[in-house]
Amino acid sequence: MSENHWRALYQAAVFEIDPEKVGDRAKAAELAINAHVFSDYQHISRDERADMQHALSALGVLTLEEGQSMTKVAAYNTNSIEYIPKHRDVFHDHDDCPDGKKIKPEHRQSGTAGKHRCDECINLG
Repeated sequence: MSENHWRALYQAAVFEIDPEKVGDRAKAAELAINAHVFSDYQHISRDERADMQHALSALGVLTLEEGQSMTKVAAYNTNSIEYIPKHRDVFHDHDDCPDGKKIKPEHRQSGTAGKHRCDECINLG
């Protein structure tokens, strides 16, 4: 997925004037950003990473303004011994999970790996 793809979806969300479409556009942009990170992390520049972080923050504000909760993301997990077992033994699928946020992008692996869903993600919905 190219850098331009997530940027185009992000811009579509930010500039959407129809309140009924904002949430869907924001979710599409968030999913595109997460997919880009998972598919091509090694080749993403520091500047683009910062842009994606800012975009995700702005999208979070957009969805909260619309009265929607933060969204689910593609499931990810980690096997890195840098993290305590509580974080290694589960998968995460929510972009607002405090435990999932502790896992650095370079340590994230796509999928559930047969692990149980994180309790924090369950509580978030």
